Amino acid sequence: MTYFFDRNYNDAGHDRKSLVFTPKVGLTILGFADFFYGYQIPLSDVEITTIYRNRFSLVFNLNRDYFNLKEAPRRKSK
Repeated sequence: MTYFFDRNYNDAGHDRKSLVFTPKVGLTILGFADFFYGYQIPLSDVEITTIYRNRFSLVFNLNRDYFNLKEAPRRKSK
């Protein structure tokens, strides 16, 4: 869930506040990167129209041991 706050959106200086829910679905690229698509579903009566409902996300996963997997620390089994 995301809370948007649009400060002073009109000449009178009023603010808009909107709560949205964004379910996402995505793909991973060998654990290095993730690509997501989400669609915002408004939960409040006020909707901020300058923010589009479609969301695309690209996430890069950084792991200092990723290129050296043979030397990477392992979890001890119990």
